Amino acid sequence: MVLGRREFLKTAGTLATAGMPSLAAERKPNVLLIEASGWRANDAELNAPNLERLASQGIRFDRAYSCCPVQLPSRAALMTGRFPWASNGLDLPSLGGELKKAGYRTGFAGEWTPERPAELRRRGFDYSGMDLGIDFLKQKSENPFFLFVALDGPRTAPLRSARLRGGSAFKLHPNVPEDSRERAQIEYALYYALCSALDKSIGDLIKAIEGQRAETIVLFTSDYGELLGSQGLDDADAPFEEAARVPLVIRDPRLKAADQAGDFLVSHVDLMSTLLGLCGVEIPDGVQGRDLSSLISTGQGNRPESIYCAGGLGTGGEWRMVVRGLDKLVVDRKSEVTHLYNLGQDPYELDDRAGDPSQELKRDELKALLGDWMRRSGDGMDPSGLKKRAGLKRRG
Repeated sequence: MVLGRREFLKTAGTLATAGMPSLAAERKPNVLLIEASGWRANDAELNAPNLERLASQGIRFDRAYSCCPVQLPSRAALMTGRFPWASNGLDLPSLGGELKKAGYRTGFAGEWTPERPAELRRRGFDYSGMDLGIDFLKQKSENPFFLFVALDGPRTAPLRSARLRGGSAFKLHPNVPEDSRERAQIEYALYYALCSALDKSIGDLIKAIEGQRAETIVLFTSDYGELLGSQGLDDADAPFEEAARVPLVIRDPRLKAADQAGDFLVSHVDLMSTLLGLCGVEIPDGVQGRDLSSLISTGQGNRPESIYCAGGLGTGGEWRMVVRGLDKLVVDRKSEVTHLYNLGQDPYELDDRAGDPSQELKRDELKALLGDWMRRSGDGMDPSGLKKRAGLKRRG
């Protein structure tokens, strides 16, 4: 079933009062949103005790996707609830702006090149800094806070801290080609060292709000995942699971994490609406993401059946991707099918069935679904690859 426009914009509707009975009467919750750049989803070998502790206290979403695995388009989509081609413009409603209008103190910590403080204020942020925003968190106020922390981290982690564990090799994904495995071992070591440093920052942030834990929603995600040699690639802007799928954890102290499941599809473009829903703040018109707050808090509401992702924006290598259930289809800029996988049977995408005659019906269904996502999201790419949409700029 293809979602209609109403469901596409606000699938779950408003937050169910049965699940959150005191939402309207009580002070609105604080929100701490942490985004760690390049962090892959569900990496079993990664030692990140602070993130693991947060996940054990909240809801872990194992099927979360970036809607564009590039830093700035992904971040813009997260902040505006719109896909990258619809998120240009500093005057669009944003997560920071809507929470500020609802009475929140708002802050952004980290780098957002090429944003300047004045432009961040136009996105709704009163505070901006290059640190973790600990000083912002310590400010006393009767108003709730919203802090967005961008943990970009040093892209060149010290090699001395990137040692192989006990002299042994890392377990590489089976989709790393044999001729790339030696280099991938070095990349894995650097990546794990970086994630360990970022995990310490996560711990510092969680410690800073410990006194306000009972009234603070914490959301952790990343903008995209590092490929680290998977499929023989290093550039993250690719339609493969290592790049497009991202970690997502939400700890809301009003919810019993053990009673909730995060096993449904969710996209970065859904996070603005969902956070506003959890905070009891009205969602502005024009937002494209789905409000999943009721589904998260009560288990009631439509479960997303598919997600849509795009990459290579503004280049000859543009691609589009749709995931429905465990099936995944990728097309190129001419809307020609390039990849077809079943992620349940083939999680590392080693068996491309795009040309398999037995998959013709599934291929046609998914291609029609992808076309429907294009129309509803305003993704006006025509078959020649020329942009009908105005003002698209590659933003990182």
